[in-house]
Formats: sequence, structure tokens, C-alpha cells
Amino acid sequence: MGRQSHHRSGQGTLGWMLVSAVTIAAWSCAGAIPSDNRPSQASVPASGRLDASDLLSVRLITSHPTQSLPIIRLGTSDELTLQFEMETDVGRPWSIRFLPATIDWEPSYEPEPETLPAPDELFDYDTSNTNDFPYVHYEYTFPNQRVSFSRSGNYLMEVFDGRSGQTLFDRGFYITDDDIRVALDSNSWALITDQPDELLPEARIDVPNDPWVPAGEVEVRFLKNGWTNPVLASGQPKIEGATYIYTPAEPFPFTRTVFGVDLSDPTQIHQRDDITIPATLDLFPDDYRFFREQYQLSSPVPRLSFSPYDPNQEYVQARFYLAKAPSGDAPHLTGSFNNWLIEPKYRMKWDAREGGYMLDLLLKNEEHFYAYYWDGEGLGPVSKFEGPNEVHFTALVYAKDTRYPTHRLWAVTSESISD
Repeated sequence: MGRQSHHRSGQGTLGWMLVSAVTIAAWSCAGAIPSDNRPSQASVPASGRLDASDLLSVRLITSHPTQSLPIIRLGTSDELTLQFEMETDVGRPWSIRFLPATIDWEPSYEPEPETLPAPDELFDYDTSNTNDFPYVHYEYTFPNQRVSFSRSGNYLMEVFDGRSGQTLFDRGFYITDDDIRVALDSNSWALITDQPDELLPEARIDVPNDPWVPAGEVEVRFLKNGWTNPVLASGQPKIEGATYIYTPAEPFPFTRTVFGVDLSDPTQIHQRDDITIPATLDLFPDDYRFFREQYQLSSPVPRLSFSPYDPNQEYVQARFYLAKAPSGDAPHLTGSFNNWLIEPKYRMKWDAREGGYMLDLLLKNEEHFYAYYWDGEGLGPVSKFEGPNEVHFTALVYAKDTRYPTHRLWAVTSESISD
């Protein structure tokens, strides 16, 4: 089994798409997008969605090896590559469309003064060579000869059935003008602190004189250490001459512990059963009680981990355990396998016998990074260790242009700031 198409939809290849330990998001990142504002299954009426139970993984990858936020800078050769895989042995084409989104990631259907990209077709897919658990790998790179963008802002990419119009899934990405300078620094939230978690980002901007952007219609959104949850909005700016100084209206919560596991390494697996199809793996349990002590497992940036597509790469059923945890409020599992999004299918289930939470996931037999996320900040464990002695902040500068129904994105700037 092999290539099912006669041409590629887009121009990228997997070999140079590897991403190092950087921000996302990926995102949405992907994609990188807050849990209550991200493009999710609630973004489109449920009746307009397909059953995505066969969807194994979705990744939106940047062409820049030092960033993982899915960003396209206008006027450059930036590209994003969508990869997803489905549990089936028969591939099929999909359609793709693009929609502007509001600053809070709601899709916009208002008329645009300029032409939006027409829907495109995804014909690039491979069937795997794994007979026990077959799957199909899809890939689409944009912008391309058929798809280009004329203005900045938040955008949604929808993968849908061209015959019925039903949406399979969507992911968010950024298009930025990248034409203003943003000086990103920090001040301490506390008067006296030696903890980098208590640093407060500060974006200094010389706001340009743009006739289409009314005075005061500029807003900054901040990310910390690549986490797309939460995204903090700026308060009213402090003005010093021509410089506007923006800071978050509230402090960031502490950093969560990030764990890692290589499913292909027997020493990192508690128990493996190769008789089942697919093979099942019980991971060593993570202990709720020791989150505050395991500083060495914390990460300044949620890492994206993936290898080039290999048709022989297998999926396994991995069982995650969070032991010795209080019952009553199940956490979500989030990680490099789902672009660090908070989605219903990743909510863990209480196991009374083990006294903790568990979740079974079909994952590629490779390295993954993950964390636990609670809906209530007060219940979830926190860590004040950023390691190594720095915080990574990102500022996204939005402007309300009177010509468009949604905000433009003037600039995206990231800086690692020492404590």
C-alpha cells in the first residue's frame, strides 16, 4: 500500500518539519488557543460535524524550527503543514476552507472587503504498512499556488466533506503583518520575588498612525511558556510619549509539571501486551502527591515531539494513570499528541480501585510530552519552577481595523526573560 494521489496539495515535506522545544501551541496549536475560546467542536453547530471517532491525531506544524505557534507572516515564505491520521485502511480526499475568526476565536461569516481563499482539496494521503492496525496519513501545506491570504488576523482552517459540507475538525492559526516593533520585557508581580513565575510581561509599542485603526483600538494578548491556556488580555495601556505600555490585566497562574514518556522504550513502560491489537501499554503512574516536588520534570515550554511520517510506524493503546488523586473533579490529559488542547475526549476517568484517574489513548509508538489540567485553577497542582531560570512570554498585538469585521494581527513577539 502506498501513495493514493497523483499530486501533492501543498509543497512541504515532513523531513524538515521537525520542531524543537518551543512555544505553542500549537497549537493550535495549532494550535495554540485557550480552552474556552479555542476553535473546538462548539465552534460549528453539532449537526454540521462528522463523527470524528476514527480521527487519531491532528498536528499543525510551522516551517520555522524555532517556533511552534502556527504563524504565517504576510509577505514571507512562511508555510504551515497540517497532518492528521485516521483509523482506516481506505484513504479518501477531503476539502479545506478558511475563515477569519474574532480575537476570541469565534468564526466570522461577515462580508470581507477582499477575497478570501476559495475552498481547496486535500488529495495527499498515504496508507500505512501496519497490517494489524491500519491507518491513513493525510498532509496539506499552505499557502500554496491555490491558497493565499491578503490580510492578517486569527483564522480557522476547517477540514470537511465536500459532498455533504459536514466538518470533520477545525484548527486555528495566526497571520501577522509583522510590521511594527514590540519590545517585550517583564516586571515583577510581587514587590520582592525570586520566583520567575511571578514575573509579569510588559509589551512596549510605538503605535503607528494608521487611519483605519481608531485611537485606543489596540489590544495585546499574552501567552506564557507556550501554554495556550490561559491567554491573558491586556488592561488599559500606560502611555509614555509615543510609547504604549501593555501588561496583562491579571497575573499568570503557576506553571504545570510537564511529563515525558517514550512508548518505544521498554524501560519507561510498566507493562506491555503485544498479543492485543493494537499492543496495549500500561504506563508507570504519575503520583498526584509529588507534583510539587518533581521540579526536574517541569518544562519552560511544552515541547512538540514528532518524527517524520513512517508508513511502518505503529499505534499502541497507552493507559495513563494519575494515582493518589482526590476524586470528584477529573482532570484533562493534554500534550504533544493533541497540540496541548483541552478537549472532551481527553478527560480522564475515575478508577476507584486504583484511587486515581486513568485514560486510554491510541498514540504513535514514539516519544510524547503531556500534562494534567483541571478546570478549576485552585484544585490543580502547581509548580513554581520554570527551569532553567527563565520565563518565555509571547505578545500578540491586535488592532481593530474599521475595514474588517475581525481584528488584524499587527505583530507577534516572543522573548525568554531571565529571573
